[in-house]
Amino acid sequence: NADKRLTSEILDPLEINTVAVRCGDKTALLMSADLIYIKRAQSDPIRRLVSQETGIPYEAIFIACTHTHTGPCPAGYSDLDEKFPIIGLYHQMLTARFVDGAKLAIADLKPAKMGYGVAKAENISFIRRYHMKDGSIRTTPGYHNPEIVGPVSEADTRVNVLRFVREGGKEIAVANFGVHADMLRGVAKVSA
Repeated sequence: NADKRLTSEILDPLEINTVAVRCGDKTALLMSADLIYIKRAQSDPIRRLVSQETGIPYEAIFIACTHTHTGPCPAGYSDLDEKFPIIGLYHQMLTARFVDGAKLAIADLKPAKMGYGVAKAENISFIRRYHMKDGSIRTTPGYHNPEIVGPVSEADTRVNVLRFVREGGKEIAVANFGVHADMLRGVAKVSA
């Protein structure tokens, strides 16, 4: 029941982080939002507007989400849109913040050197999908469930990092680690 997960308070602010990268006359935007996800039907208009407002080609604008389960739903996420009109207002504000973030990142472009590294973060991630004795595959079948044969694959423990050492500006790091960090079990507090 969606009503049981309505927000009661804000634990910490949600963010949209944007990095602009330029090589020669080509510029790309990497944008990450604290949302569970955003459907293409919602991200495409945002990318078009960011492109229109900045001159960056639509194809050079990348939007990803942190997959937080304790953030608001963007418009079009579920059937809640009609029940809660504020979701549409939130989506309008979210769209404006994507545009703002893009403009700020472009204005903050500086000559830089880029490096790339890969490390491992062991014992954090695990596979949630399991082969079961009855031949089925189940997601989160229960801790120490005796019907589990084994996980369907191995956890990817890689941590990928891009580092930008900028002339006259703060260093920037973009990290990617595939983990499904949702352990709040129904907590109705906004958190990144």
